[in-house]
Amino acid sequence: MSICNPLASGSALTGATLSTAIGSSSDPDCGGNKVLLLTPGTWAITGNLTIPDRLAIHVPQGALFSITGGMTLTLDCRKIRAGDWQIFSGPGVVACSNGGQLSALWFGTVLTGATLSDVSTMTSGDLEILVPPGAWVISSNLTLPDRLGLRIPVGTTITVNAGVTLTLDCRRVLSVTQAVFAGTGTVTCSNVPYTVTFAASITFAADTAPMQVVTLTGNITAVALTRGETLLRWGGVLWLRFTQDGTGGRTVGGWPASVRWAGGTAPTITTTASRSDLIGLLFDGVNWWEVGLRQNLF
Repeated sequence: MSICNPLASGSALTGATLSTAIGSSSDPDCGGNKVLLLTPGTWAITGNLTIPDRLAIHVPQGALFSITGGMTLTLDCRKIRAGDWQIFSGPGVVACSNGGQLSALWFGTVLTGATLSDVSTMTSGDLEILVPPGAWVISSNLTLPDRLGLRIPVGTTITVNAGVTLTLDCRRVLSVTQAVFAGTGTVTCSNVPYTVTFAASITFAADTAPMQVVTLTGNITAVALTRGETLLRWGGVLWLRFTQDGTGGRTVGGWPASVRWAGGTAPTITTTASRSDLIGLLFDGVNWWEVGLRQNLF
């Protein structure tokens, strides 16, 4: 793929230079599908700027987008080419036109909650954040918005110090290892359990949360289980809690044939008012296997 050199359109490391380079009447080297090659240095983005999706962006070490507060840099984050070094500074916002994955180290090179906080404040939209290998330390309370998913590779640990709380959407923590969090602080899941609205024909989408609860205000006559492959990130088990309302007497039936029950028969849900039953289903890629059942809980 050909290189687009923005400095052919101006010598200043600014958003204006970039805008001129990628404009319709700009340097022809930047037309079509090219690689926008930034020169090392601080590129000042003092106004809103959109880099078109047709351009990949190569950001070498030493090059940095500095975005003024209240301004937004929009680009196709899937096409960013950079290593484990900082490429964005704020307090402006980075908007990804097509979603994608961003490295936390693109917002700061120190493995701390402050860097993750900068990711939170300097991005918009639904994104996946790669937390590169290393010992990340959360030394003050930190809340990550539900729109951010965390991809945790092998070699990454997040230590939460004593007296500190890390709050995040645990449904969106994707890890290939079980040992993600360490320390004596607290990890709080913002959306677990997840409440499903009652319906006689009800669907439990496994990518929503590993534990889902529903209050029975009537009888359930059909159950659908979807997106089970997502459960692999949580160990493959979907937990469902059925709670009777203040009236009680509600029933649950119509389970799909893919559910394999212990003894071959679906359990009869407790009908006592305000009592709960908890069912664990393990997905193997095809079928859902009953691995847990607790009834008449209160």
